[in-house]
Parts: sequence; C-alpha cells; structure tokens
Amino acid sequence: MPGLKIAFTLQSRDLTRLRAVLREAALASAHLEDAEMVEAAQKLASRVRASDPPDYVEERIGALETVAEMLRDADWTLPSSVRRRVRTALAYFSEPADMIPDHVPVLGYLDDAIMIELIRRELEHEIEGYRDFCRARRQISQRRSAAGGPSRGDRLHARRKQLRARIQARQVRDAERAGGRRFRLW
Repeated sequence: MPGLKIAFTLQSRDLTRLRAVLREAALASAHLEDAEMVEAAQKLASRVRASDPPDYVEERIGALETVAEMLRDADWTLPSSVRRRVRTALAYFSEPADMIPDHVPVLGYLDDAIMIELIRRELEHEIEGYRDFCRARRQISQRRSAAGGPSRGDRLHARRKQLRARIQARQVRDAERAGGRRFRLW
C-alpha cells in the first residue's frame, strides 16, 4: 500500500508558539555545556530508534544527530552566531517537558519530528556544509600528504573556510529570493 501524505500549514500564531517554546527551552538549558546538549540529543535519537518509530520520525532523526555532531566536532569549530543557533535548536531536546509525551503511541514523537524538520530547514545550509566537510575529512584522511604538500590540518582548514563561504553565499541568496518573507525559527 502506498504511503499517505498529510500536509498542514503552520500559521504565524503557531510559529510564534513554537518560537516561545524554543526560547523557554534555551533559557532553561543555558547552564548546560555543549557536551550535555549533544548527549541529550543523542539519547533522544537512540530512544527514538529503539522504539521502532513511524517513518516520518525516523526520516528526521539523522538531521538531529548531524546538528548535535556539528556542536561537538572540534574540527568544524562553529562560529559563535551559528553555535548559538545550534544550541537553541538542541535546547528543545535537552528539556524533559514535551508538547506531546513521547510514550503516546504513533503520535508521541510527532512534536519532535516537527521541531527537527523546522530546525533542519532553518539550518539546512549549515547541515549540508557540515556533511560535505565530514566527507572531505574522510577523503583527506584516506590520502597521505604528498611530500611538501599541505598538511591535513591545512587542507581541513581550507575546506572549512570554503564551505563557510558557500554557506554564507547561499544564505544571502535565499534571503534575496525571499525578499524578507523567509521563514525564521529564531
């Protein structure tokens, strides 16, 4: 049987409520270290995967794991403005309070899936850039430095710089296309 697609529109009032929930979560988790926020997101991802979640949830967990990894990865070194956005995104998953309790069958992770999707859209260029960085790091690690060539660290630095410039260019492009009407989660 083919899947059933259900679409809904979050109105301005709905987004205002979600932003308020994110702000509250960010304030409540401001005392947490990055590692604690990453651990909370990873625990949620593990708990979700172990519960045999609906596909609409399973499809989004990878984005949450990537966002958490971005914060933890010492090679990626997030700029402070992006670090704040990532911490705000992860704050929701660091708090035990949930809009829909996770134990509710089928729907328990719906609020988490919605929040992950909103975060994925908000941080789409950063996530894509980070995934490209991870691929480049694996390739660089697999190759040996040519005699006299740039070191692994230099090559990673150059790739990170290139990816950050691409991220910024895409954000500017998106803002121009949207003419100020672009969705912003925070």
